[in-house]
Amino acid sequence: MRVKVMAASLAILCSTSVVAAVNISAPDEIKVIAINDQEVKTGLLSKKNDYVLTEGINKIAVRYNAFFEHHDHSHDVLKSDVFTIHTPVLKSGKYHLSLINAPQDFEAAKQYQQQPIIGLYDQNKNLLVQQVGTKASNSSWLNSINVTTTQIETSKPTVSNDFINTQSDQALIQLWQKSSKDERQKFMQWIAEQSK
Repeated sequence: MRVKVMAASLAILCSTSVVAAVNISAPDEIKVIAINDQEVKTGLLSKKNDYVLTEGINKIAVRYNAFFEHHDHSHDVLKSDVFTIHTPVLKSGKYHLSLINAPQDFEAAKQYQQQPIIGLYDQNKNLLVQQVGTKASNSSWLNSINVTTTQIETSKPTVSNDFINTQSDQALIQLWQKSSKDERQKFMQWIAEQSK
């Protein structure tokens, strides 16, 4: 009986050390592209905001990625070039990425995307490291493109030889009109990611 209790205690201790990990969260405005040179995959309408890393020093490739809806119902997705945050030695626990001096409006965000500042904080809100992104001098035109869409007309499009997929387009328009702001934002961010 005593051996079983000791074996169970040992199993619990071993399992807790395996479960303990470095957990990092990020807001929607920070897109994590890769962790330790391993690409992070996300789906069309789902954005992964929580990541598990190994203890020690890590490399987190990120980009600033912000969605703006204007008064005229047009949308802009602003994104920076990808840059890497080199973490200090991290121990098991919770950490989070955050924008430093985050812009409050679209005009400020257009400037901010050129040199975003992202910080890594521990669970006590202590800043551990910050990294300033810079515009790559040899970046491709796709890295700096801003995706802009204009308001979708609610009237039914006219059918012509050049516009064969009217039903599909109309279904997309209706889906867009029924979508929440958050769903529209995720869709626009997905479109922006496809253009890179």
